Amino acid sequence: MPTRRQFFKTTATAAAAYTLTLSAPLCAEGRAKKKEKTPDTTFILASDTHYSSVDENHPASHAMVNAINQIADGKTLWPKTLGGKATGFSCAGKPIDIPKGIVHLGDMTDFGSKRELNGGKGYFGLKKRWWAGSDQQQLLDATIPYSNIIGLCHGYSHATGLYKKDHLRIIRCNNMGWEIKHGNKDGHGSFAIIHADHKHFNLMHIDCIAADGTFRFRPQHHFPISLT
Repeated sequence: MPTRRQFFKTTATAAAAYTLTLSAPLCAEGRAKKKEKTPDTTFILASDTHYSSVDENHPASHAMVNAINQIADGKTLWPKTLGGKATGFSCAGKPIDIPKGIVHLGDMTDFGSKRELNGGKGYFGLKKRWWAGSDQQQLLDATIPYSNIIGLCHGYSHATGLYKKDHLRIIRCNNMGWEIKHGNKDGHGSFAIIHADHKHFNLMHIDCIAADGTFRFRPQHHFPISLT
């Protein structure tokens, strides 16, 4: 079982938002030369772990790390239904693959202070403030020429969500902590897991229920996308 430090050393980056894009199509010449295995990947989105406010030995920390370990045990299947409705996942009923990595969306620590960094709790640069509206609009405008962007992801709000801003789909990820009294209505931390290939993009949020790694599939804000 990886330690908390090993867990965060696998994160790909800490940023205020992360852009999900489709891979470029193969050229006709490349397809003719060799029929390659269809590319696919599984990875995790995590956000707002807030180490410092949440001690690394806090049950919420163990809950997320252990849930991530358990969800890729080869026995857990992508659900066919959630909340009594069909998920529409292209991978429904199939085992969840071992994630290739973790993308951390920001607020890994509270402030990125020397104390936090010296304690090994800040491996990446952190955002110091929430973006102003003009900054957000500038990012949205920059994506207009590109047709292969699936959406933008962010944390900060300590809640899951799925909404649209102008032409883009926005995916909001929850925090790690248990905050019934501090804005997190259900009290459980969660992370998102994604399976994508050249035709499909499937996203689902995982609630971290207990320190032993007990988890459940969150029925809200999951979605499948057909890329064809």
